[in-house]
Amino acid sequence: MEQKEMPPPYSGPPQGAPPPQGYGPPPQQGYGPPPQGHYPPPQQGYAPPPQQGYAPPPQGYYPPPPQQMQQQQQQTTVVNIGGQQQSTVLVQHRER
Repeated sequence: MEQKEMPPPYSGPPQGAPPPQGYGPPPQQGYGPPPQGHYPPPQQGYAPPPQQGYAPPPQGYYPPPPQQMQQQQQQTTVVNIGGQQQSTVLVQHRER
């Protein structure tokens, strides 16, 4: 009887190095979302200048200007009903 070429017995899948598992999904998924916590600039805390506390001068510590006591201004407004109106006369008493 002629021997027909028998196929080799099926020994299963070809044994070799198994496919490297774990490299399927790219490891770049962790870098997809940008770190959103650092995007607001920290300069927002310095926006209001600290000069606002010095804007109002300390009132009450300044003595009244002495010019008001030295110059005595007498405003004498003389109005004649007769028709002649005299302009306001400012008489300043200046201390010599």
